[in-house]
Amino acid sequence: MRPEEWKTRILTTSDIKSVWNMKKSLQAVEDALRFIGEGELLQEKCQSLFPSEGNYSFLLPHPAYIRPWKVVGDKWLGCCDGNPPKGLPYTVGVTTINDAETMMPIAFMDAAYLTGMRTAAMAAMGAKYLARKDSEVLTMIGCGVQGETHISAICELNIFPLKKVQIYDVREEAMQSLKKYTEENYGLEVVPMSCVADAVHGGDIVCSVTTCRTPLIFDEMLVPGTHLVPTCLWDIDIKNILHNVDKWVLGNTQSDNWLQRPAAMVDADKVYTDLSEIVCGRKPGREKAEERTVMTHLGMGANDVAVSYQAYKAAIEAGVGFDVQIMS
Repeated sequence: MRPEEWKTRILTTSDIKSVWNMKKSLQAVEDALRFIGEGELLQEKCQSLFPSEGNYSFLLPHPAYIRPWKVVGDKWLGCCDGNPPKGLPYTVGVTTINDAETMMPIAFMDAAYLTGMRTAAMAAMGAKYLARKDSEVLTMIGCGVQGETHISAICELNIFPLKKVQIYDVREEAMQSLKKYTEENYGLEVVPMSCVADAVHGGDIVCSVTTCRTPLIFDEMLVPGTHLVPTCLWDIDIKNILHNVDKWVLGNTQSDNWLQRPAAMVDADKVYTDLSEIVCGRKPGREKAEERTVMTHLGMGANDVAVSYQAYKAAIEAGVGFDVQIMS
């Protein structure tokens, strides 16, 4: 085949939404974690770029090679505080999937939607192995897009007898929107709360998905049996929670390098393990009902490439998207 005959599938957000859902995301993320534990997935820890253009913003690559699927890929993700006032999304990105034998691009797609899906799916995977199986109350701090996807991911696991969701956001309209979404899609009771502490109180699984960079959740809020999922990470009291909980699990030791940051001021020896070790059965997850557990994850190329490649396959099967000859 000549280079000019090679075709690359272009997939928009609408294309991906038409063939992809949270259940598929959960499976792809669990596959990626298992591949990591088996040594069948390679990824690189990459540094963020921080452009100086007047707003807090960053760009970050997420490369990975999944040997069993014979694909490599990279997600180029950016976040910008100045976007929402302009009507633009806070998170933007694109993903390229390449054939591992030739390095030729097989897909080029929007990454923002799949980022939301894989982030929530990763949080749900942590809950699957670390939360109490009798968990009935879910807490959601932050009611934006990630609040919606996290509720979806944990509900779609279909392993917890959830009855109620306690939510909090500084924006009343965001709480009402999440309340409507959850009630309509999952039939759960949703209770907007007046503050973070009230929302955390009584929560069996506590998710925090804010963009706040100062602590909102503190060690004394977490009663025995609580599982905490701080996706932002910097909106919890890291030092005291890490030193006092029974098990702190990283999404991935290689990519979650925040422990080395001076601002963390924590002892890395306090980390129990990473999630792939639990998924592969080398370390136990929750062992006692009264354990307080935490799973933090800052994202990794493994999940991005796994979810994106499987979404690409679903699009090919459904005849969604269009092909271009990039090298013509």
